[in-house]
Amino acid sequence: MRITASFVAVLALINPSISIAQDCSSYLGQVISPMQFEQAANSMPKIEPKGEFETSADYNARISAASNTSSQTIFISKSPGNQDYIQYDADNQRFAIMSQAFTFWNLYAWEVFSGTPYGTILNASTFTNIEVGLEEEDTAKGTYVATNSFGSRTVVTKIDRQISGIFERPTDYSKGETLFSGLFPNADQNTHIVGHISIPPELARDAKAGFRLAFGITPRFPYVVRNTSKGSEPTIDNPTDVTKHTTIIIADIKCGIVMDRTNKVLGSYPTR
Repeated sequence: MRITASFVAVLALINPSISIAQDCSSYLGQVISPMQFEQAANSMPKIEPKGEFETSADYNARISAASNTSSQTIFISKSPGNQDYIQYDADNQRFAIMSQAFTFWNLYAWEVFSGTPYGTILNASTFTNIEVGLEEEDTAKGTYVATNSFGSRTVVTKIDRQISGIFERPTDYSKGETLFSGLFPNADQNTHIVGHISIPPELARDAKAGFRLAFGITPRFPYVVRNTSKGSEPTIDNPTDVTKHTTIIIADIKCGIVMDRTNKVLGSYPTR
């Protein structure tokens, strides 16, 4: 049995002549070529933690060398998690793109990082972070019979859960960010609209069916963090034994992107 979330994460490389330092609007009209998330994560630098007999200078040199070879701008893209957050306004002949279309669920990165050597370096908050959960997929791995302290027996399903996402940093309250700022603090506070895409009514229905979303990001040290952990204990009400395998790309999240089915960028909205 496989249970797959409604959105599938992929990565896309853009033309290397385009710098992430440019305004997000410079991506408009660009066509990108998708890559699978895991393929991109595997291609990033693999930096082992500082060794016992390694000097700080040598360790920092390894980090610097990796940074010099991994500055390529990438897009992490996914299908919209909920089409309700992309709404067509027929009177004004344009789509309203809401922030919730990009940010469907939290990654709980602090829990992942706490079991790795990078927990103190990344300093993820237990309260709120600038992060994006991209994909969650469950695979059943069999069953077993368990008995609780009262002698009640139940069949427990063992599940492997694959989780992927992007982590930037903790929310910075000193800079005016709030619990509700999220990725798009400049979005309309009432409607949560981050921007619009103009499309004629006769093309709008087909356009919406082909919309894809992406994030323009700059990967940074330690680039990728992986961790395996156990979920909550099985209960009579929830007889599942979950093992979570989480992969997180560490990056500065720059832009939220809307593409058509040919991967042409139709809308690009800054996250800061």
